[in-house]
Amino acid sequence: MGRKKIMLLVVVMAIVLVGCGKISDERITINGYKGLKVDKKTEDFESDVWKALLENCTVDKYPVEELNGLIEELEQQYSYVAYYEGQTASELIEERHGMTTEELAKEQLKKEYAIELIAEAEDLTLSAKEYEEQLAKEAEANGLSDAEDYESMFGEEELEKMFLEERVLNFLLENLK
Repeated sequence: MGRKKIMLLVVVMAIVLVGCGKISDERITINGYKGLKVDKKTEDFESDVWKALLENCTVDKYPVEELNGLIEELEQQYSYVAYYEGQTASELIEERHGMTTEELAKEQLKKEYAIELIAEAEDLTLSAKEYEEQLAKEAEANGLSDAEDYESMFGEEELEKMFLEERVLNFLLENLK
């Protein structure tokens, strides 16, 4: 049995034994994700759920290449709008998010790691069939009859992340206090 499978088995056993206590892998530790306390009456309820989850997470060390790549990607994404507003991408990010580009990148990576870990622990991963069904549904919802056209707009990897995030969010919502 490989190291990753053993780690996953240990994580699943820990969840079974202690309810929804602490789970972790080599990147992130989540101190609890079932029964998050969130005010259900807020305007940005889903954002509050993610915020509550991330407050229960710690990342010991971010992989330098991954972090730097995301920082570069964020600056590129914001550069066009920033240019027309007479700002740098970093200034615009700080204005809109209240944090530096590096802090935003770390927050996004933390969320990505948490989604992956919860999906593994709760067996929420998507099968190929489920991915195809979700892809067809999203394509139709966005006015495209051909799912492949929709997939080519975003890429399979990004869509898989998006679908998995949605699945984990639904799980978190079902398990709120």
